[in-house]
Amino acid sequence: MNQKDEKMTPLRAATASNSVSLAALPIALQGVERKSKTHLLELLAGVFNNVDDTLFELAGRADNSTDQNMYFESMREVRIRRRGIELSFSQALVGGLKALMGKPGPVEKKQPEKVSGESLSLVDHQELEQIVAFDSMVAKADVTCREQLSLLTVRMGSLLPHRELNSTENPVSPQVLAKIFVSSCEALEIDIRSRLMLFKLFDKQVLSALPKFYAACNKELASDGVLAHLQLADAYRSLYPEDYANLPKRGATSSAAEESVSAQQTATDSMHGQAVTELPDDKVGEDIFRTVQQLMTQLSCFQSAGSERVSLGPRAKVVSRAQVFDTFSQLQLDEPTRLPPTDESGYLTETPTQQDLKQASELLMKQLSAASGGQRHRIGQLDEDAINLVEMLFSYILDDDNLAPVMKALIARLQIPMIKVAMIDKALFNSTQHPARMLLNALAKSAIGWDKVVGKRRDTLYKKIESVIDRVIKEFKDDLSLFTDILADFAAFTEADERRARLVEQRTITAEQGRATAERARRQVDALLVDKIVAAQQGRDELPPVVVRFLGEAWSDVLFLICLREGCEGEQWQRAMTLVDNLLWSVTPMERESDRQRLLKVMPSLLKSLRSGLEQTGHSDFDTNRLFDQLEELHQANIRGELHVASEQQQQKMAESTEEIKPTSLDEALAGGGGEGLGDDMLDTCSDEETLALVDKMVAGSWVEVCNEQEQLLRARLAAIIKSTDRYIFVNRAGIKVADWVRDELANEIVAGKVKMLESGQLFDRALESVIGNLRQMQDRRQR
Repeated sequence: MNQKDEKMTPLRAATASNSVSLAALPIALQGVERKSKTHLLELLAGVFNNVDDTLFELAGRADNSTDQNMYFESMREVRIRRRGIELSFSQALVGGLKALMGKPGPVEKKQPEKVSGESLSLVDHQELEQIVAFDSMVAKADVTCREQLSLLTVRMGSLLPHRELNSTENPVSPQVLAKIFVSSCEALEIDIRSRLMLFKLFDKQVLSALPKFYAACNKELASDGVLAHLQLADAYRSLYPEDYANLPKRGATSSAAEESVSAQQTATDSMHGQAVTELPDDKVGEDIFRTVQQLMTQLSCFQSAGSERVSLGPRAKVVSRAQVFDTFSQLQLDEPTRLPPTDESGYLTETPTQQDLKQASELLMKQLSAASGGQRHRIGQLDEDAINLVEMLFSYILDDDNLAPVMKALIARLQIPMIKVAMIDKALFNSTQHPARMLLNALAKSAIGWDKVVGKRRDTLYKKIESVIDRVIKEFKDDLSLFTDILADFAAFTEADERRARLVEQRTITAEQGRATAERARRQVDALLVDKIVAAQQGRDELPPVVVRFLGEAWSDVLFLICLREGCEGEQWQRAMTLVDNLLWSVTPMERESDRQRLLKVMPSLLKSLRSGLEQTGHSDFDTNRLFDQLEELHQANIRGELHVASEQQQQKMAESTEEIKPTSLDEALAGGGGEGLGDDMLDTCSDEETLALVDKMVAGSWVEVCNEQEQLLRARLAAIIKSTDRYIFVNRAGIKVADWVRDELANEIVAGKVKMLESGQLFDRALESVIGNLRQMQDRRQR
């Protein structure tokens, strides 16, 4: 390998015109621009400098010569295209920075994308793999870079006169840089495996190094006087205002809570890598925590482990925060020994009870007492309140019916780690961006669609969630950055898992949309033919059975295909319907000789046209010949004058039986098969307006729990509403269809208790809201 080629230097700058345009940037931003061009392009060079070695290694492990040659060809292709890719990357990077000074056009607020079968297109498998790879590396980088990128984005945005800047639009954000790289590599004619390898190198060499790059940019901007004292909490408040919009107002004594979330990092740094001797002061996240403290103090009824401590009086020894924390750490490590047994499939067999949740504080007191020879202890009020609040949150989680019992048993294992997080950092309660809080919410969001399959070993989602919780229990001591790392890994897993499910879901919806279109076309064809047959029977004893059979079993398929291809207004449709009219005329009893002679003349061409139409549908030759033999005999009888007009008495009888003919076979079939085994009573319209209103509010992505015919409970998500048939399509977590109902059927299922709507919002947030709401209700009742 040529070492000179391997260590090619990166491109240094863009075009002269870009340099001129960049001069319009504020001086401080010009420093970011220079650092971006030099540092990021050096990182990009590291990607290409490692391509040869990586591809050589892959070729050496290849199973056959075809794959080996493919990797060598990819190596050659990347070498040839390298400078072009670097130039494209450099120009796009500089162009993005240059565009910051422009005035942005009007921003259209994007509405949530509605799933429509008519607009869905299937994603190619290789394209899907690229999308999954892109989303995974961006999701991971978004988590690891969040803090430094937020600070940098706010500082850069403060220098822009015409626009606001958010993290996703920042021209040096992970998302933008990854898009630039993927776009620059589009010209590469390489196998998907080599392309994915290139993406992994970009993730490793570039995206993983971004936090240090952002930190260097922040340091330079701060030294230039750009928001030199900017705190992380202020940055989050600027970029994510919705996280702070609904916080309760504080009293005058709580001004200390205004301090920055950056104290979280300070606390972590001071504790990382050493025994816990002194926990940080709890100034961060006091808004909500102080509210709960005040409510609990006023109620004086939250005593779990604290009840024993409160009554011990001054003789009880006050335990230091560090000792409490260390004791919880030991209980956390011992947690696997307290787990309930598992069944034959590997699932936990018992769901924790409310009493089990109080074990944490009870075990704490026992451990402290044992360590001091039975001496009585009490815990500081701040720590006791934090313990009680976390216990209340997990009590809500335990009662939450939106999660399967097995998943609740898994998530409940995080109680002690969350108590420790609450002791370290009260921002857990205040900030929706707290990594521990985000991890708990992410686990619950993924778990809502999980079903336990009897007799089946643990699936990948269960194993992943279990491994996440095991890792927290084994590795979390006091370093909160562990949650950031775990969250990034779990986000990459769920993104890939959801992407695969969406592909299957798209196929499901497309198939359902096709089925709805076919049903609509079949209904229309059958209704028209029934009308034609009923009209033709007027004035005669009955329509010959062979004609009814021909139209219902054979010609209806011809009309159906035309309706699907061209609709019911095109030229082909008109010709086909004219043939129906001609056929019905040809079997009408003819009393005049002129009519019989006309039939004799047109009969060959009529039968030929009908036979030609059937050939397009692939109708059975045997059945076709049998039908046409009978039609010819019928026509011959008519020509001989052997078909007769019905008498008045027969006409009256036919008129009375007309109503019995009108329902089509399709209508009858749909009456029994529209809802996958639903009974006839489910086809009645629903009179419960409140339930119908709930159904009307459902949107794609809404989760429900379904009780099937075998009395099994299944989780299902609304994939789409097929408007043409008013049908709601539900799929499981893998995107496979599990049920479908029309609007009234679904409402009736809800009323009958066979379908239950689930709440898929953020679990931690719902739990916190519920706890505060319950405390306030208790306070109101006590004050009455």
